[in-house]
Amino acid sequence: MDFWMLKELNAQVLFDLREFVPKGHFVRENPLIINGVDTSHDEKWGYLALALGERLLYESQAHLLTGSARQIAAIELLISLGMLASFKITHHERPKALNDMLVSLRKYLNHLGEREAKPFVFLLDSDASKQRMNEDRAFLNSCFKAGIEKDINSIWLHIQNNAGKEGFRFKTSNKSTATTIDDEIVDKKKLGRCLSNLIK
Repeated sequence: MDFWMLKELNAQVLFDLREFVPKGHFVRENPLIINGVDTSHDEKWGYLALALGERLLYESQAHLLTGSARQIAAIELLISLGMLASFKITHHERPKALNDMLVSLRKYLNHLGEREAKPFVFLLDSDASKQRMNEDRAFLNSCFKAGIEKDINSIWLHIQNNAGKEGFRFKTSNKSTATTIDDEIVDKKKLGRCLSNLIK
């Protein structure tokens, strides 16, 4: 993840929400202690962003109905950015937080003009593809452990038979694509190429 680009994204989201951000919300002179441990600057920002986003989205819904669709998307992205920042790099929940942030970012970018969105599309291109590749490999390995043949047609049949079941990665599927529970589209041919690389 590009650190400086992420900082720019944080600033852009807060600019879109400037009328809803209380003065001094992100200024904390005293340490922020979580579970008995002092948080880093980034973790502190993450907790404050998460708290603000959740308050705006859940506690002030009636007030926000006057806000724009862009602002609603910005609030959802702020929550995701806060969650991501609040986890240390080594935290086991960080990959899921990163994926959630990329899903929220994609929705937010739909409300930006082409020039505004252009710098942030890079975040999707660089990290989403790596994240997807890791998720595809993890899914294929879980198929192998379940005794499914290392064949794309067998794996795709497994996807079609289990799509929509609780705890399964995919919620829908057809002959050529499947949709994950995070609304990512997985192409059968691309998953087949990932399988080929994995079993070489």
